[in-house]
Amino acid sequence: AILSTSRCDGSGGPAARVVLQKHPLGMQRQGDAISVLFTTARQSRKYCELQKDGRVALTYWNPETLSYVTFLGRAEQLS
Repeated sequence: AILSTSRCDGSGGPAARVVLQKHPLGMQRQGDAISVLFTTARQSRKYCELQKDGRVALTYWNPETLSYVTFLGRAEQLS
């Protein structure tokens, strides 16, 4: 999946990178809410960006439908 965030260097510009999910497919569903779980190091640029502004977009390629699926929401630290 591709995670898009706002840069933490003061420019406010966009940043994107590939993320690895923690669980198979990286998704959990609870009612109408969908959670996408991924890992990051606290020393990373990604962590800095998520701490400064938790708004994110996550884009998946779905090979079954030959289309992209984009999730918009807020990132939350679990542990």
